[in-house]
Amino acid sequence: MRSRPGGEIGDELPGSPTEFRRADTAEHEKIFRMGFDVWSDGMPLEAYITACHGSRKYARGRWYVLCVDGEPVSSALVHDFPAWGDHVVRGVGSLATRPDKRKQGLAGGLLDELTSFLARAENASVTFLYSDIDSGFYAKRGYVALDARYQRYPEAVMMVSLGAGVPGRILEENAERLPAYF
Repeated sequence: MRSRPGGEIGDELPGSPTEFRRADTAEHEKIFRMGFDVWSDGMPLEAYITACHGSRKYARGRWYVLCVDGEPVSSALVHDFPAWGDHVVRGVGSLATRPDKRKQGLAGGLLDELTSFLARAENASVTFLYSDIDSGFYAKRGYVALDARYQRYPEAVMMVSLGAGVPGRILEENAERLPAYF
């Protein structure tokens, strides 16, 4: 997986079949389709796509994609949260992969690249996500489940990736600022 030299997301590098970058607005419908089978709750496809286009949550975030041979195959939404003092706080949500490309490590690759990018390019030292799948998937990528006292949703486990040197007590110190499900 490659991003533009210098740590910026950009055009695919020559000879690299896999690209990580910020999604173009024109790709949103492809992105929304990636999660249709999981998140549509039985809604017809067109109604689901319309709901996604109108989603305030999606409008507030920034979409990133992993492309293979120029085609988006996995996507995730980044949320910006108020800083905790000197610590930049981000959230990663809506991680999805096209059904025909699942079980190939693409979502994991995207999450690894995205977490690294957020730390490097945005100085994010606290990155949250909510796991509504087996949390072991995220644990393999450095995310840790928060203590039971911080868990608010029985259907999703709140997890965090803390940057180097960030003390674990930062969670306790900012417990009232933990992001709600996003």
